[in-house]
Amino acid sequence: MSNVWVVVADASRARFFRGSSINKPLEEFHDMVNEEMRQDERELVTDKPGRFHDDSSGNTPQRSSAEPTAKEHSKESFGKTIGKYIENHRASGDFKHISLIAEPKLLGYVRKEFSNATEESILEEVNKNLTQQDEETIRGKLTRLPRGFK
Repeated sequence: MSNVWVVVADASRARFFRGSSINKPLEEFHDMVNEEMRQDERELVTDKPGRFHDDSSGNTPQRSSAEPTAKEHSKESFGKTIGKYIENHRASGDFKHISLIAEPKLLGYVRKEFSNATEESILEEVNKNLTQQDEETIRGKLTRLPRGFK
């Protein structure tokens, strides 16, 4: 079992690191990619019409602004996938503590999949996009690693 996991994610990529001692760098062991976020919005939309509202004024119906975009839907789906992956591995005992680094909205989607036990394993959440950074930079942004990691 790795003692600590660090997950660094944005809407298009999630990187998973693990570590067990101060003497070793965090090891990247898994990478998830959300290819949909790398596509143009037009490529993600189906051929069926979206939701419209009619103001009964005789004007052409307008697309509802409350409906999420295809990219937002993709971000939510990817967040859920990340959350389920974390939840399953915590339940299997693959880590004791976890730190999450991502923007707040994505973190919200990820956390929706967590049980209370997984919530309790969270050491910290960092609101930054560090998916393109190296291990040393990522580690430097963490302030609540267990004793022996800083």
